[in-house]
Amino acid sequence: MKVIYSFMIGLILFNLYACTKQQIEEPLTENAKLEITYLDENNNPTEKRTDNILMKLKDDENGFIMVSRKTGENEYTDYLIDNINNSTISMYYTNKSNFPHKIVVIQSNESGETSMVGYTSKYREDTKDFDIIWEMLNGSTTEYETFKNISVTNLFNHAKTSGVDENTDYQIMTLKVSVRIADAINKYVENNDSPLIRGFWSKFCNFWKKVFKPIARVVTIIVAVFVPPVAAIITTVVKVADAIINTIDNAINKTEEAVKVSSGPKKLYILKNNNGDYKNASNQYTNTESIYLKSLGATTNIIFKVMEAPIGEFRGYASVSNENIIKATDYYNLMEEGKCYLLDSNNRFIYFSSLNKDLNVKVERRVNKMGYTVFIDIELEDNILVNDRAIRNFRLILQQDEN
Repeated sequence: MKVIYSFMIGLILFNLYACTKQQIEEPLTENAKLEITYLDENNNPTEKRTDNILMKLKDDENGFIMVSRKTGENEYTDYLIDNINNSTISMYYTNKSNFPHKIVVIQSNESGETSMVGYTSKYREDTKDFDIIWEMLNGSTTEYETFKNISVTNLFNHAKTSGVDENTDYQIMTLKVSVRIADAINKYVENNDSPLIRGFWSKFCNFWKKVFKPIARVVTIIVAVFVPPVAAIITTVVKVADAIINTIDNAINKTEEAVKVSSGPKKLYILKNNNGDYKNASNQYTNTESIYLKSLGATTNIIFKVMEAPIGEFRGYASVSNENIIKATDYYNLMEEGKCYLLDSNNRFIYFSSLNKDLNVKVERRVNKMGYTVFIDIELEDNILVNDRAIRNFRLILQQDEN
C-alpha cells in the first residue's frame, strides 16, 4: 500500500478569506482529510519512499494539489498547483531552512503566460513579518514591486509526523509553511489594494487575484487542517489522474523557465567585517547605528557585500551635524584600497550607477579634538533587500566618543 497520512480536524468553517469577498453557500465539510503519497521521478504515485510527495484534500474536486520535490543537493521546492486554472505558486527552500528564499507565481491562459519571481527577506520572529521584492519581465523591461511587512503568525506550527523519516517530515512542514505564506500574501494584497493605485502594483494585484481566487476556499480548509495531528495515520490509496501528473510536469518546467530569465535577488549586506558570516545579525550594521572611533587613527570598516544581482543606483553621501562645517573629511578619512574618497560639492563620496562587486570602505579618525557627528547616508533603488529588509535609505553615524 502507498503511504498516506490523514490529519483530522473537528472545525467547521463558514467564511472565505476576505480576498474573495464572497459568502460560502454551505459550510465546509467537517472532518476534512488530507492525503499524502510519494511520487516517483515521473510524478507517478509509488509505494517506495522518495524525495517527492503529493498532498491533497481527500475527494476534493477543485483541482488543487501541493507537491514538494527535492530539486537540488540542498534544495527543496514546493508547488501549489491549481490544475483547473493552470496556475502555480512555487517556493524554494535551501539547506533545510524553514522559510523560502524565492517565490514564483505563474498563470497560463489562452492569451499566453504571465510569471513573477519574488525574492524574500528572512522571516522576522520579533515582528512576525517579512518582505518580498517582486520582479516581472515585461518585454525588454524589468518591473519591480516591493511588499513590506507581510504579517503572518503561527507560521512554523508543526508537530512531527509519526511514521515518516526526517526528510519527508521536513517536506510536510515546508508545504504547511508555503500554504500559510500564500494565504498571508493574499491578505496583504487585499488589505493594500485600491482602485486609486496604478502601475505595477495594480497589475500585480489583478494578477494575484486571478491565481489565488479559484483556490481560496480550499486553502481555507487546508490552513485549518494544518494543526497538530489528532488522528492516527491510516492507509488508503490516493488516485492521481494522468491529467494531474501532466500538470505537475508543466508546473515544474514553467517555474524553472521563469527563474532562468529573472535577474536574481538584489540583496545587499552592510557588514562590519568580511569574515563570510554575512547572515549573522551581529556582523551586520543596523540602520542609524552609531559607530564610535575613540582616538586618533582609530579605524573601522564598512563592507558592502553584493549577492547575485548587481545593485543599481548605489549612492553614498557624508554630511555633518553642523551645517557650517562643509567637509566631513575634516574629521574622517573614507578610503577604499588605501585611496581617499574626495567629496564633491554635494558631499557625495560614493557613486555607482550599478554596484556589481563587493566594496570595502575603511573609515579612519583624522583628529584628536572632538568634532561634530558625521552621517553616512546610503541611497538605493526601491527594489533591494538591505540586510534582509526592504529599505531604500540606510544611515550610519560616525561619532567621536568623549570616553
